[in-house]
Amino acid sequence: MATSTSKRSPRSPLPYHTLQSWTRMEASLSFNHVAENHHTEPVVRSPTPDPYVVPVIEVPEGGRSLILTPISKKALPDYDEQKSRYLRGEQIMWDDSKTNRARPGDLLGFYHRKNQIEIHLIIGTDKPTNRLPSWSDNVGQSDRNVVYLSSEPIVVIPWSVWLELGGTSTLQGTFQARQGKDNILKYINE
Repeated sequence: MATSTSKRSPRSPLPYHTLQSWTRMEASLSFNHVAENHHTEPVVRSPTPDPYVVPVIEVPEGGRSLILTPISKKALPDYDEQKSRYLRGEQIMWDDSKTNRARPGDLLGFYHRKNQIEIHLIIGTDKPTNRLPSWSDNVGQSDRNVVYLSSEPIVVIPWSVWLELGGTSTLQGTFQARQGKDNILKYINE
């Protein structure tokens, strides 16, 4: 992990960067408490002290996964909650897919059908016991790990570009993307 920091003013416009440029930036991934989970990966237990610090995370061994989650009417309250957490300077997070295979360095995309896909870097994972209390209404998902996300999207892919890359046009539930994944990752890294 890098030890220097790169900060932005909270009021400045936030440019979108490609994954490659984000991972080249020098930044600090500093947490109040980091522990090891059963997968021997760092588990982030508390918010970053400064949400405007961009983390630098290496690509996981075996390549990067892309997890997609649809922002439907049902998911919109949870999505809005995460936007509010960001505005308060708190760590944003989401559920892993049902396979619980997300690792730091993987990607999570908020899928806004017929609009855009916001791609965030996964900066840490945690056990299902550390889910937000507000998530208790998500019946059937209490066994999913928590993924901690970059405070800003690393890239936003317009809907038309998403379809050109071979991304799925319909999505139900959070899952690891396969359709068009290679083209999408190449686009993110450009």
